[in-house]
Amino acid sequence: MNLSGHEDRRTLQRYLKPSKEGTQRRLDGIEAQRGTWTLSADELVDRMTTR
Repeated sequence: MNLSGHEDRRTLQRYLKPSKEGTQRRLDGIEAQRGTWTLSADELVDRMTTR
């Protein structure tokens, strides 16, 4: 929002269309810095269907 100049996140969201892959890459980067990880979409589905 700081870069685009939008004051309300709802107006900015109208232009954002993040891909699943891009979102996962970004989360992976954040988690690498924190030393944690998040399941991929496939891993999450697998866990939800096997329990």
